[in-house]
Amino acid sequence: MIKNLELFLEYIDKELFFEAHEILEDRWKAVRETKRGKILRGLINGATSLQLYRLGRKDASERVWKTYLKYSKLIDIECKYHSNYIEIEKLLIIKKEKLISITK
Repeated sequence: MIKNLELFLEYIDKELFFEAHEILEDRWKAVRETKRGKILRGLINGATSLQLYRLGRKDASERVWKTYLKYSKLIDIECKYHSNYIEIEKLLIIKKEKLISITK
């Protein structure tokens, strides 16, 4: 799992949002009904939102981003991969702000 999270982070950093989404999807499917599954769903939605924004689908991007925010609230200090989740969360926000500033 840790390697998947590290690769997800690397892809987000390189702005390979679709590819990042794919990295976590199988992991998410295996645990979708758990807290970890919901957190992974949120991270996947964060990447998907950024890809949609890049494609000019701003309304869809915003809807998916709201789902990301809903699940990001589940990240707490007791999560097994807390530090990884937080690092990813910070980068998703930075990339979103960058995309928005480019299109203004």
